[in-house]
Amino acid sequence: LEFEYTTPLTISAITPNFGRNLGGTKVIVTGTNFYYTPYLQCNFGGRVVFAYYMSPTQMACIVPKIDPFAGDTEGDVEVEISDNQYNYRGDGIIFSYMFVPTVESFEPHAVSSEGGYNITVIGTGFTPQSRCRFGMQLDHGMKFINSTVIVCTIPPSDKEEEVFLEVTSNGV
Repeated sequence: LEFEYTTPLTISAITPNFGRNLGGTKVIVTGTNFYYTPYLQCNFGGRVVFAYYMSPTQMACIVPKIDPFAGDTEGDVEVEISDNQYNYRGDGIIFSYMFVPTVESFEPHAVSSEGGYNITVIGTGFTPQSRCRFGMQLDHGMKFINSTVIVCTIPPSDKEEEVFLEVTSNGV
């Protein structure tokens, strides 16, 4: 039987460094000494997923979901990597989970197509980075009140129409 010594993996950055609590975000991990092994993994705050080798300095991981009903909370978790499924190294790199915002109600329900009016949105999961999207257009300004209330300035529309109102945490 043979035992193998390997050069320690290092992690210097991840891109992006935030994503939704529902998981599914593809993260590119940058570091050193990466090599192909079927045991390559990423650990997001205790949630382990397999990693995909890209090069000696990059690997990719799909962020796992977190479950608020199991006591998981949004926020920062350390990202660690492993090449043997036993030993993990993190180097202090952080991934931030954000809950998907939800809209429960809003007022007013209709305004002139010239835009520029404020709409108060009630819901959950709002952050200072949240934005309102009216159909395909982002708001023309947002005031963060708290995690359940934001006020958005409605963009103009070139025609009278009904559009969906959504709130996004990252502008997408």
